[in-house]
Amino acid sequence: MSDTERDSTQREAVRSQVTSAMHRFVSESSYRSTLRGILSRRGHILGDTVDTPWYRLVLFCCEATSGQWEVATPVAAAVEMLVAAGNVLDDLEDDDSGPRVDLKKRAIQTNGATGLLHLGRKLISEADPSVSRSAPVAALLEALDDTMLQAYTGQHMDLWLEGLHDINVGQSLRMTQLKAGPLGWFACYSGALVGCGDRDIALHFGDFGWHFSVSAQLGNDLHGLSPSLQQKSDLRRRKMTVPISSLLSDSCYRDHPLVRRFMDRDSILGMREEGELYQVLLASGALHFTWVLAKMYQLKAASVLACLSREREVPDGLWHLLREDRHNHKVETCGIGACPYKQV
Repeated sequence: MSDTERDSTQREAVRSQVTSAMHRFVSESSYRSTLRGILSRRGHILGDTVDTPWYRLVLFCCEATSGQWEVATPVAAAVEMLVAAGNVLDDLEDDDSGPRVDLKKRAIQTNGATGLLHLGRKLISEADPSVSRSAPVAALLEALDDTMLQAYTGQHMDLWLEGLHDINVGQSLRMTQLKAGPLGWFACYSGALVGCGDRDIALHFGDFGWHFSVSAQLGNDLHGLSPSLQQKSDLRRRKMTVPISSLLSDSCYRDHPLVRRFMDRDSILGMREEGELYQVLLASGALHFTWVLAKMYQLKAASVLACLSREREVPDGLWHLLREDRHNHKVETCGIGACPYKQV
């Protein structure tokens, strides 16, 4: 079986779990339609274009610890639900749902995201003891609760820091770690735990997932600065991501006219001014600094994976996800140029 055929088989198995769960646990057809709509968004598990590492992380880590990925498909489906729900809530809280989305539709989307969070948890809580080697359901649910609380804390920090200027890079990085790291950790931890039932082994896989996800999020933060994103530009929304807080922490640039306008919450930046401010970010080294941070987390993930590979056969898929270097492409398209050391 080729890698493409294998990925297709895994994706269909997870899709089947998602669809089955909705029909088993959601009685109202209109609500199922809402959930399906969320999960069918671009990049999510039921969409036409599935650009997501989440179910792959779960299945690959399960395969690494048990030799078979099939036993983790319910957990992979649950993780996809959690991620999709989180993205909807993030968009609504950041007002990224678009100006034409009325209050009723926002309420329906919020309720749908909340339902997916609980549906994902229910899938994990009903793990079949005959499927998993040890069926560590209690351990999975405890890890899930800890994960979601951390992710909610990260989202709170993202909202709270927005528009503030007396913060440092450490605070922005902490927010990024809390928003991104826990979900990557849980995806890998849960997959490994379902596979072998050994928490110590699963924790090592979780460490890989945490660093992998933080690296990817830093890349997303670089991409989010592009003025071409229009209303979703982090510059327009004054999001205090690492590259922006790096610029504001630099005394050489705080008095720059564009930076001062950015710090004035009552001012509105146009597309042209956003483009000029982006060039200031580039000239200050803030973008390069963030790319270096992203690369450091990626290399740490590679180091963890190398250690795991000495003890067991790790699926090539995990290495492939890491070497895809999704943030590297985004950095290049944002104007930094070709980045060296692409290969891990």
